[in-house]
Amino acid sequence: MRRLICLVLPVVFAAVGAAASEPVSIAVPRFTLWTIEQPVKVIEQEYDTLAPGAHTRYRMREVEIPEEILREIELPVLTDIFIRKLADSSKFSVIERAKADVLAEEIEKGGDGSALAKKGRSLGVQLIAVGTLTYAARDVELKPVAYTARTDRVERGEIRVDLRILDVDTGRIVATVPGQGRIERRIREDTAEPRPMPGSLIVDLREELAHDLMAGTVDALYPFKVVTVKGKTAFADRGGNFRIRKGEMFDVIRRGSPIVDPDTGSVIAFDEEVLDRVVVTDVLPKACRVESVSGSSRISPGDILKPADVTSP
Repeated sequence: MRRLICLVLPVVFAAVGAAASEPVSIAVPRFTLWTIEQPVKVIEQEYDTLAPGAHTRYRMREVEIPEEILREIELPVLTDIFIRKLADSSKFSVIERAKADVLAEEIEKGGDGSALAKKGRSLGVQLIAVGTLTYAARDVELKPVAYTARTDRVERGEIRVDLRILDVDTGRIVATVPGQGRIERRIREDTAEPRPMPGSLIVDLREELAHDLMAGTVDALYPFKVVTVKGKTAFADRGGNFRIRKGEMFDVIRRGSPIVDPDTGSVIAFDEEVLDRVVVTDVLPKACRVESVSGSSRISPGDILKPADVTSP
């Protein structure tokens, strides 16, 4: 039996507790391109419009991503794929994107947050997930195979999106989720002349990114849990929708006393006990069956599952 300390986010959204009887409503506006503040030297004519002694002003600049890749990624399509996967997780009630875009406009306006809270309540939204594309790249490498007329064609691509999950009522950031889609694939061709790769790399990258972002969003708010137990067999609340695979192993964790930050009063960690190790024996669309490796029957509904370190005993 092992004990460990689990770190948690300092901000806890009360409506996302274990006792929640219905999915939390979440809105996902269209993803945007990441913008950064770029320092610009002040010209003489601008001195009078700035604070005395100011020598630098700032302008917002979008991160540089090749136009061709941006056109192929299609940010609205990427957003919709993420929304589909988030809805399929069964953890959220996802609001249609048209309503989500209305909330995004309120965020852009700034203000004290009261307008956002009012608009959110009128639309029945509790959380809003704001995503920004921060990186996208791809390249193709042709590698001639020695002493043949064949060529190895290697295509690589990567997309990254940062997601901020906001509490609509308070405007506070509940969680931040980095998402990444990364693919490298290789095909051996019978000729040194380049040929198009089968399928579209961008299509596959969008799927990978959306899945990674969905899994990270759920992980940030809901741990992977045991829901029912019968003898040495239990069912947990993730399945094919989270790409759980038969034969995967997980440690069963029981959460103990919270550890509170004395400065802020917020929970920063939990004392946790490792009860057992289980193996996935069957995968359903939205759940999986697991069995105890040791034969222990200490597992109870609500216990948390975390990927096992197969190198540890």
